Amino acid sequence: MDIRYGPRSILCDGTILSSEQCSRPPSITFFTMKPDRNYTFLLFDPDAVHGNKIHWLIVNHSVNNTGDCIFPYVGPNPPKRTGYHCYHFVLIRQDQKIDPIPFLDRRHMELSELFRKLGFTFFDVLHQTCFYTRAQ
Repeated sequence: MDIRYGPRSILCDGTILSSEQCSRPPSITFFTMKPDRNYTFLLFDPDAVHGNKIHWLIVNHSVNNTGDCIFPYVGPNPPKRTGYHCYHFVLIRQDQKIDPIPFLDRRHMELSELFRKLGFTFFDVLHQTCFYTRAQ
């Protein structure tokens, strides 16, 4: 998975970006997708002040389909004096198509709860990378 914020910002584990650099959704290239399978794409901040925050969630993504967006992209914007926040991108293999009904009604939830609601285990994670940002 190749994630880019702008033409020069290539994301790899531990990259530090300004919140301005990541205010818009990145471009993403997936390398390991199989044409007959669906995937979930997730961006979350476990360091959010009120607990884990989901910044982007797309289910049923495939080679030929952009998927169903449950939570549209919200750029990182950590509050001042909270230090660096680590934002995680995760690509998850789906065993079956997920009905994108709005059963997820809030952006703040623990990752274990989100995985339970979507029917995933942590063994379904195919790729994970992260970057850091803080308030300017």
